Amino acid sequence: MELRHLRYFVAVAEHLHFGRAALHLKMSQPPLSQQIRHLEAELGVELFIRDRRRVQLTSAGHQFLEHAQSLLNGAERATQAARSAASGQLGFLSIGHSPAADLKVLPAIIRSFREAHPNVTLTLRGLNSPALLQAVADRLLDVAILRLPCEHRGIKVEAVYAEPLVAVLPAAHPLASHERISLRSLAAERFIVFPRMSSPQHYDRIQAACQRDGGFALAAVQEAETIMTALALVAAGIGVSLQPESVIMLHREGIVCRPLVEQALRVETGIAYRNTVTNELVSSFIGIARGCAELKDDRLSCGAAGGDTPYTLRSA
Repeated sequence: MELRHLRYFVAVAEHLHFGRAALHLKMSQPPLSQQIRHLEAELGVELFIRDRRRVQLTSAGHQFLEHAQSLLNGAERATQAARSAASGQLGFLSIGHSPAADLKVLPAIIRSFREAHPNVTLTLRGLNSPALLQAVADRLLDVAILRLPCEHRGIKVEAVYAEPLVAVLPAAHPLASHERISLRSLAAERFIVFPRMSSPQHYDRIQAACQRDGGFALAAVQEAETIMTALALVAAGIGVSLQPESVIMLHREGIVCRPLVEQALRVETGIAYRNTVTNELVSSFIGIARGCAELKDDRLSCGAAGGDTPYTLRSA
């Protein structure tokens, strides 16, 4: 039995007339009648009662019609689903993300992607950068948004957003009244840092900048896996921290954020994906990440208001 046989049967059942059904199917009547006979022979039942005046469905025909229509509708849905998936309008996409991406980059890209692909189901998983790269390589994730620099064999990595690092201080810190802070002025401070294993190359880049421009080695008093934890520890007076500028979006009480004199010290966020991309959804996600308007129209940048306006997040 083929789908065309079901279509022939449904057409005759709906018109209850072989001539009109044949016209609807754009075929002649004799082949249609022959195909219905073959279908009845295959099923071993009569589907229609025929006489010179009319055509009627048998009880078996009524039962068969309900299921035939369901099968045809299912086949149509399957066809549309396959076409939608091929065009990137339907399907599933697994996205990994590091904590550094959660504030600005991840929401901006996801928002743009959802506008373009509202029917795609997204699954998100938070991991550190090395684990994200491995998960993409192992095909556990389709794409990852992560802190740069990083590298992994067989994985392409592209930067999509860069922002300055800022000094995050307790609100009562003596340096809180300064408009800008140099790394050298932080030489005696104890730092709240992210674990090196979460982004080794980025950690080493910050350490090198502290040694080069500040004349000190980064002294960690506490490690914090997430930005939210780091800010809470700063607010508690445990130490100071260097964080992406987008932390100002959190409006965390008890801290102040100050631009660094060394504005070249930046943090980059990028996307990682396998060298060979065959999934239309992954290709679309990459394209959206590359051109995300919300990231290109960045209003948080140091110096956006002429370079003289520091930003303060302080308890009321």
